Amino acid sequence: MKYRLLGNSGLRVSEMTLGTMTFGEEWGWGAPKDEAQKVHNAFRDAGGNFIDTANVYTNGASETFVDEFAKNAWTQVWRHGGQDHCLSVCSSKNIVLFL
Repeated sequence: MKYRLLGNSGLRVSEMTLGTMTFGEEWGWGAPKDEAQKVHNAFRDAGGNFIDTANVYTNGASETFVDEFAKNAWTQVWRHGGQDHCLSVCSSKNIVLFL
């Protein structure tokens, strides 16, 4: 996986971004939780750390899933000062809280 700096933030993010708009079935289509977790895990295992989610995707299910899936990665990577910065759970409120 290749990484780039995110603007002037100093955060190093993967060039590939995981879009999670279809995590959840609340709109009558999309990935059920177990399939969404497989996609998330494969992305993280490949070195991805930049995940697009929003509280409006599938009526909030996407952000809830990503939050749950990323808790261990967030703790291991962000809070313990690794070289990588996990940007999962990226609502603007959460970014401000963790920066």
